[in-house]
Amino acid sequence: KHIQQIKLVINNSIGTIDMAEFKFRRLGGLKSIEDNQSFLQKWSLSDTLRGVRFSFTGNFASYQPTEFFMDFFNSDEVRSNIELLETVGGQWRNLDVNLKKDISGEEIGLKQVQGSAVSMEFFDKLYEHGILRENGAIKGCIPEHLDSGLEVTSELTKLLLVEESETYGIFSSKEREEFLFLLFQLMTIGGPLNQYEDSIGPYFDIVKSLYKDCISVGRNSSTRQVHVTSSVYEITNLGESVALFPGSSHPQNCFFVCVSPTKKTATVLYNAWCGD
Repeated sequence: KHIQQIKLVINNSIGTIDMAEFKFRRLGGLKSIEDNQSFLQKWSLSDTLRGVRFSFTGNFASYQPTEFFMDFFNSDEVRSNIELLETVGGQWRNLDVNLKKDISGEEIGLKQVQGSAVSMEFFDKLYEHGILRENGAIKGCIPEHLDSGLEVTSELTKLLLVEESETYGIFSSKEREEFLFLLFQLMTIGGPLNQYEDSIGPYFDIVKSLYKDCISVGRNSSTRQVHVTSSVYEITNLGESVALFPGSSHPQNCFFVCVSPTKKTATVLYNAWCGD
């Protein structure tokens, strides 16, 4: 019979006894972000995109993530090494400044993200439907400004942002929830002062690099097929006192935690829209 393990924290005048199942240690930033600052700056993401990786002790179970994330967000090591953008003017705060108390499982908003797509062949339909030319050039369109502050400048951005467009349905709603697709949209839409690329190459290269930084994969010994071994979660809430992003909600806001049970790492990828 499965017995649920319970986190126990006892506070007394002598000190604190922490029986948290998971312990965390910061390993460093993400190489895919550090090595591509020139492109990220061009795409208006260099000041808002943050990534950090932690190692952890304990055995993560994807069917029971709440205990893991309670320990994760109650860890001093994690709180002091995750930054949230507080104002659109560029003021950042560590998570430990925002969280005034330990949080409970009910206060953590978790959304599991699809992670079955493992190859850039996922985007071949962009060629098949004429969004990309054979040489990788992105087909242009008449520019259009959206209420979100985003600009449609090509058939690619139209496919990503305009639900009424003829090409929006090329990717199904389920495919649009894939982590690989979300990374692709994050890079190609960029920030408020994005200088768009004319060719798809740089986008594909950095999306692939980011994906490898965040996701662990394995290979089935019988079929030799590659499959994702990480679990990806989007953090949607950390209690009423914590604003994850400045301003109103925006499609370019994201707070992902990618957990690899095999490597025992938790990788955080965060971006906040800081336009009007």
